[in-house]
Amino acid sequence: MTMTPTAASAISTIHGVASAASSAVHGAAAVVATAPGWFESGSLSFEMAKGLPAAFVTLVIGWIAATIARRQLIVAAEQRRVATAKLNLDLFDRRLKIFQATEQFLMNSFPGAPQDKTDFINLFAEASFLFESEVEAYMKLALKNRVDLVTIGLRAAGNQGMVRPEDIARDTELVRWFSDEYDGGCRLVFAPYLDFSEWR
Repeated sequence: MTMTPTAASAISTIHGVASAASSAVHGAAAVVATAPGWFESGSLSFEMAKGLPAAFVTLVIGWIAATIARRQLIVAAEQRRVATAKLNLDLFDRRLKIFQATEQFLMNSFPGAPQDKTDFINLFAEASFLFESEVEAYMKLALKNRVDLVTIGLRAAGNQGMVRPEDIARDTELVRWFSDEYDGGCRLVFAPYLDFSEWR
């Protein structure tokens, strides 16, 4: 039987394709057969394993850095707390001195009391920075009342030591005011600024 040229050419092409396919299968098998095993040099698992120590070191360094940062935050918070406590204590000391000076001023305002050793007026400026306005106003009221009481006393001295009839009501009022303020009224004015419980 004689094949036509076209049939012969088709058969030849089929043989060529089959031969190429067979070569590709044998080549792939050879590649698979020569591929390295798990964790052998050149394998993907080996290359990934090589990166593990570096990743572990990075993780440890990150953990150490986070621990140090956390401790620094704790130390900074403690330092802020100590600084605030010191500031409050310094403020308390300065306020306490003004309170004591005011209380002493009240006591020395009674007739026959010794003269003040401190210049009470000089405390007004400091009080204006350390307290709210009502404390300075209270101190100025105490000074005004002292001036009024001294004035009445001077007029009494010019009247053979007797308080003039027109001054008796005001004199009594002022003596009672100084007595009440020294007995506790002054403390009520200063107490909100000297209360440690407000700083806790």
